[in-house]
Amino acid sequence: MTKNTKKQAACGPLFYQNWLAFEKTPSANITPSTPVQPIVTANTCPPMRPVIPEQVEVPLFTDINELTGEITSGLGPYKLLNAFSQGERADVPRIILRASRHFSPPISRVLPGEIKTSADFYHGGSEYDEIAALVSLAGGIRIMAGSCSRLFFTNGDPVGMPWYMNAGNNPRPFQRAGRPVIPRYPTSFCLNDCKQRLATLPRLTAKAVSELLVAARCYQKALWHSEADSQFAWLLFVSAIESAANFWRTKNDLKTALQEAMPDLYNLLKEKDADDADWINKIASQLKGLTGAVKKFADFLIKFWPETPQWAKTESPKIFEFSWAPRSDQHRDDWEKDTVAALKKVYNWRSRTLHGGTAFPPPMLRPPIMLGEKYEEKPIVFDMVTGDSSWRGADLPMLLHVFEHLVRGALLKWWDSMVPATASQAAPNSIPARRESPIFTA
Repeated sequence: MTKNTKKQAACGPLFYQNWLAFEKTPSANITPSTPVQPIVTANTCPPMRPVIPEQVEVPLFTDINELTGEITSGLGPYKLLNAFSQGERADVPRIILRASRHFSPPISRVLPGEIKTSADFYHGGSEYDEIAALVSLAGGIRIMAGSCSRLFFTNGDPVGMPWYMNAGNNPRPFQRAGRPVIPRYPTSFCLNDCKQRLATLPRLTAKAVSELLVAARCYQKALWHSEADSQFAWLLFVSAIESAANFWRTKNDLKTALQEAMPDLYNLLKEKDADDADWINKIASQLKGLTGAVKKFADFLIKFWPETPQWAKTESPKIFEFSWAPRSDQHRDDWEKDTVAALKKVYNWRSRTLHGGTAFPPPMLRPPIMLGEKYEEKPIVFDMVTGDSSWRGADLPMLLHVFEHLVRGALLKWWDSMVPATASQAAPNSIPARRESPIFTA
């Protein structure tokens, strides 16, 4: 981590700095923005508005058909207002984010040649994209921020000024015809369900919020694209956990990481020179970038393993079920070993896709099939051959909707674990279940 990156982590994301500035500034003493003093001539336009608006409104887009509730207090300078635009049209905003400005990033003045690349926490979005990503993770819904639609200026129109300069770039969620890849995605959602967890954000450290936001943005984009491009969703869901795991655990036992990630290489090294006790450690140190990442990925998910979802408790053929929990405490070690092996297979497919261009196995990309009253959790294939490619059923550990539940559940438990125990607004004790859509039977 560079010096600039450490400074960035110490300050936190834009929304976080704005929220803390709001809490430190009494609302009655907010200093208004200074209006621009234009040079007026006979050929000039009317006087310019202030450069920085006091408040902005940003539309948030989602594919939730029935949105209820709204959050008008408890989130610092941010409000999530219900736009009351019900129906199936995804190009109409469902939520209006209203934000008051209490902080402006300082302008950095550096000489040519003094700039150093520092982008460890860059997520490619604005302050409003940050809020949308955290709402997406907290609620488990697809939601993206559009462009500003209304600006409020000091001494300006009290109802604000319309601003649709970039409205053509507003996002639109993809709507799949037929069976969905995430079958229990909700059709209705209450905004108030995520208020309690969102309210804990200013209680977290700046670095924790920065890392949480990177993971949330990965989750947000993965869920957003899950129906249009499930392979892309797999990549970003894995990245969401990997980014969180890198912050959660900065060091690994290199020898153990090598043994778990590359057991064949580990055994080969032991046979080659068993007398040199430091031999394996030297090789493990050289491969830590590969082996450490796999171990942290699996360890993070095991550490923050979510509760078994209610829909997974319905009986179905065991061969198509994912093992959500050990049958008893006596079987925990075996369950954990098998689960870690399954997670490593997911990570392996992701690495092969990312670094070698090898596509994910087709059974892991398709929508799940109904088995009685339950969706399949592992692909209903024992082995598969397509052209000159083939896959063993044992190498296809789960479907995307199972992994999405694991990712969101683990990230939320990690989020809650970072909230100080003495915080005035404690984190929720459990992960709120999403309001599921009706079973799709077509």
